[in-house]
Amino acid sequence: MRETPASVPATRILVLVNALGWAAFGLIVVADLHPALPDAPLFRGILVAASALATLVLAALFVLLGRRSRIAWYAALAIFLGTFVVTFFDDVGLADLLVLIANVLPASLLIKDRAWYGVRSLQRQGRV
Repeated sequence: MRETPASVPATRILVLVNALGWAAFGLIVVADLHPALPDAPLFRGILVAASALATLVLAALFVLLGRRSRIAWYAALAIFLGTFVVTFFDDVGLADLLVLIANVLPASLLIKDRAWYGVRSLQRQGRV
């Protein structure tokens, strides 16, 4: 598949939006603007470090998905589906619903465009 499907740039933009969301969350925690977090500095530090790591990983995936990296495809899909599952089992409020949507959309597009990334379906691999 030589031509880039129109949904590939859309997927990359959604990955970047996710990265910016994690960066914004980290800044909100640093600025002590999140009303529901405890005052424990260690807990806040862990949240800031985790959000910084998520931002960096998603930014790297943004770049690597543009290079048609199969490993980045698997990593991105695992991250989005994993975040979806964790969020789904949380108390779902408006913010959680937005996070669910922000993870389902790029995961769906990644699955749709798997051939462009060089990922064959399980049926073609003889596993199903």
